[in-house]
Amino acid sequence: MHIAGDRFPALLVLVLALAGIRKTIGFVAVSTRGAVTRGDRCFPKRSLPCVLELSRGVTETERPLPYKEQAQAGKRDNVDLTRENCASTCGGVAGTGPNQVDCNQIIDALNTLNTATFTMQPYSVTSWVQASCTIKFIQSTEDTVTYTYDYLGAVAGYLSDTCNAANGHAEGRCIFDGREDAIWVGNTAVSNNQSP
Repeated sequence: MHIAGDRFPALLVLVLALAGIRKTIGFVAVSTRGAVTRGDRCFPKRSLPCVLELSRGVTETERPLPYKEQAQAGKRDNVDLTRENCASTCGGVAGTGPNQVDCNQIIDALNTLNTATFTMQPYSVTSWVQASCTIKFIQSTEDTVTYTYDYLGAVAGYLSDTCNAANGHAEGRCIFDGREDAIWVGNTAVSNNQSP
């Protein structure tokens, strides 16, 4: 097989770059419509928990809520909460918040996916973890919920900046108006010891 001299290095660089991108984003596949799927590992049966790596060291895990029974089969609404309002609160024991640098790594990974969407099954929680920081989207209804990564990054960024240890807080939560769904930002150690 003969490859023309000038094109070989460029082709090799392209192949190596694509291999590096595949390794970095793991099972994430972004379609031309901007939807993010969790790959063959979770589809088509959507068995939970589902774990994937968004970028270097940032993992995304969807699992059932531990205190809720799974929704019964039947008609479910698909609700897009992307542009819906949520009310934020701060709390927790002062000084136990996550490292801001860790939260920023997750937020940067979310923002690189721009308007790509993710969909959550009824009664599930999706967590993004980087060292001391955990960001959770808690879906506490029988609906299927869709949200975009960039809006999640914006809300999580606000919560991590406002509800951090420097401001006398340990965690932040934003509950969507008229719903039980929420976005939570806090310390990974605290997150592992409490529900969800």
